[in-house]
Amino acid sequence: MTMSPSVPTRSGADADVLIRPGGAEARSSAVSDDRGLQAFSPIEVRKASDEVLAVLVDAIRGGLYEIGDALPPERDLAERLNVSRKVLRDAIDQLRQEGIVSVRRGSGGGTVIESLENLTQVCASIQGETRASLRSLLEMRRPLECTAALLASQRATEDQHVWLRRLVLMLDNLIDRPKEFWEVDIRFHFTVADISGNPYCSMFLRDIFNRMSVIRQQFPYAHVPHLQAITNQQMTLEAIVSRDTDRVLTVMDEHLAALEYVLLGQRLTIAGTGEASPFFGVVTPDG
Repeated sequence: MTMSPSVPTRSGADADVLIRPGGAEARSSAVSDDRGLQAFSPIEVRKASDEVLAVLVDAIRGGLYEIGDALPPERDLAERLNVSRKVLRDAIDQLRQEGIVSVRRGSGGGTVIESLENLTQVCASIQGETRASLRSLLEMRRPLECTAALLASQRATEDQHVWLRRLVLMLDNLIDRPKEFWEVDIRFHFTVADISGNPYCSMFLRDIFNRMSVIRQQFPYAHVPHLQAITNQQMTLEAIVSRDTDRVLTVMDEHLAALEYVLLGQRLTIAGTGEASPFFGVVTPDG
């Protein structure tokens, strides 16, 4: 009878050393070398000036200021944004370096809009916490909205098509009332999700929009131009009515990208590929 080689064992504290070599001993050695320093990773500190920069870029891109217009006085704007004047100056200096504004100090000076050319690049370069949160929400919005539209295209009744068309027509009469326009615009998205017949899709999409609304209150603009928004809704409606899966996904890609350009300065792409994706892996209703 062949005997298996015996494995030495010990009790107490020494047992872990023999039974799990490289465990406690290795950890003890690593800790003693640098006191566990290697276990920590750098923390990305978000600058307050990035948050202010995002708000200023949004105001300029949204048409609140045109070329030749002056921003509010530094003291007043800093107080309104609840930041120090130094933080505001840092943000304005980034705009100045990109040629978007010119700055004159002293009596009679101020910050004047000089160019709109590099606004998209500046927006895409912002790394503040607000931008990171918006990006995360928009990433989740894509699969939810595409799933809702696909399911709605397969399940919507004629009466539901009529109701969606009524919401789109309402937008034409609200162009001069931005807050009401935004509410009807959102209602269209929620109605599509409701029509999808998936209560979780509807619930999660509402949560996404509610969280986005809270963040967007900081921005004076932060919405797709009204005429473009109306066109997006019309095309989405027609795609849903067509019940054509490929058409729905193509239209939704453009629809979702519109707000991504406004808030992020770029459309979302699949990580690591640089390629646009309308749905980030959503399966079709019959898939």
